[in-house]
Amino acid sequence: MSAAPHNKKKLTPELKHALRQFFETHDAERVNSNLRRMLLSSLENELHVGVPFYFDEWLWQVNDLFELLDTAAKETKSWHQQDV
Repeated sequence: MSAAPHNKKKLTPELKHALRQFFETHDAERVNSNLRRMLLSSLENELHVGVPFYFDEWLWQVNDLFELLDTAAKETKSWHQQDV
């Protein structure tokens, strides 16, 4: 029995460069905090009129983005200490 081909997902050099450039330019902790505030503000407004049909999928995606930003904030903390 032959093994199935290993389809390892890789970040392209372009994506790596874009991510590095983004996190060098923007403090991940601040971006994360601002996005969380925007989310809560949006939810407050949406709950008065009803949540959109895409809410469940969107909420999971936003949560995953927050987790990514949490990790990036920890990993890049020293990059922005001179900015404080």
